Amino acid sequence: MLRSLRPFTPRISQLAAVAVVLSACIDAPARVVARHTAQMAGLQRAWFTQAPLDSTTQTVVGAKLSEGSLYLLTSGGVLQAYDAETGATRWRIRLGGGANTVVLGPTVMHDSVSSEDGGAAAPRTLIAATVGSTLYVLREVERGVETLMTQEVKGSPAAAPAFAEGVVYVPAISGRMTAYPLDRVQGVPFIIASPGELVGSPVSAEGQLIWTTVGGQVYGAPLKSSNANFRFDASEPLSGPPVVAGDLMHFSTIEGVVYGMTLQRAREQWRVNLGAVVRKPVVAIDGVVYVVTEAPALWALDAASGEQRWTVEGLSDFVSATDNHVFAVTSDGAVGVLDRATGRPIGGWPAVGALSPITNTENDRLYFVSDDGLIQCFHEEGLTDPRVHGAATTAAPDKGDAAPGAQPAEERGDLQAEGGMAEQAADEPEDAGVDPFALEDDTAETSEGAPADESGDEADPFADF
Repeated sequence: MLRSLRPFTPRISQLAAVAVVLSACIDAPARVVARHTAQMAGLQRAWFTQAPLDSTTQTVVGAKLSEGSLYLLTSGGVLQAYDAETGATRWRIRLGGGANTVVLGPTVMHDSVSSEDGGAAAPRTLIAATVGSTLYVLREVERGVETLMTQEVKGSPAAAPAFAEGVVYVPAISGRMTAYPLDRVQGVPFIIASPGELVGSPVSAEGQLIWTTVGGQVYGAPLKSSNANFRFDASEPLSGPPVVAGDLMHFSTIEGVVYGMTLQRAREQWRVNLGAVVRKPVVAIDGVVYVVTEAPALWALDAASGEQRWTVEGLSDFVSATDNHVFAVTSDGAVGVLDRATGRPIGGWPAVGALSPITNTENDRLYFVSDDGLIQCFHEEGLTDPRVHGAATTAAPDKGDAAPGAQPAEERGDLQAEGGMAEQAADEPEDAGVDPFALEDDTAETSEGAPADESGDEADPFADF
């Protein structure tokens, strides 16, 4: 049953006011947040660094946090890996290059490969990105990174590549996805044709590939198959690809209808109407689905039932969560600290200029990256070791047959396999060299000008909490 939820906003007047505090900072260049500013929100700045890029012609196009590493990709095709806890550079590589080139990614996969002598499987980390019409797959090694595959792709890439069981999928603007086996000796590429352009990258879970289209359809296909085995029609555009939590997947339409569905054949478990526009993908952590609306407001829904836990106005992005707190930001760079159970504001820092968070569903750290490559990491004071989120347990009750609106995909002639991938030698990427923008920590406080948080009590909308 479709339910419409009415906003419940416990004691949020001060939090909503953050959006207008020191609004003149919005257009200021990205700056390192001072330690005393972070302390207003009960946070400690762990590290900051500057990615090497020419801010007059280049920008950050993608960032991915994965198992202790932070991967950053620039419009110049430079891919760099950082230690997520210290900010130290692990490696850097240049992929392709040239002006006016679309760069998409990065995507990261961790798996293991059996040794040739039959010994224990060795763990490996793979990273994929597209630069123009070229797919790059890299493998981390002890000394840094090496190129595993370069491949000219079919069609114009529309979203970042996706990994699934030894295959890398590249979505095209046309709606087709080409699957390239990583073992090019034993496998040939095949194509999955999907009516309509894809929304974001596909995701893999429970032995299947799941993707969404701009028309509001959700499709699923067995891995390494070119035929979809289910289709769900939401009848309106979606705000992003689904996210998987436990045995459920969650997604939202742009009109604000949020769904909880089983991974197998998309059986609907619940859906609620928030009554507001949603343009950003939902986030699911430890049994809670977080949804940001354009109002702006942050909603927390129970992942298993869709029941509303709380809503807080004035927040435009989810950042991360601990056992007790949720961290979110406003459009002008104010950070709000909320009680995770009730949504009650309990702290924060005022506007310091726009902050772009890297949504963190792995642990409690807060990561921000600016368009010009400034990266900052924070954590709660005293929490020197990251709190890693466990797998969400959102067991879905058995509701029998598929819900209204879900239907098996019909056999279609446009869902067909295609083979014949030509071998192509990998070009050796050029190393980007030493970071010329290294910053010393003792310059952070003096490079900011007048700190935004020294303007009196009015600047702290959380003083009463």
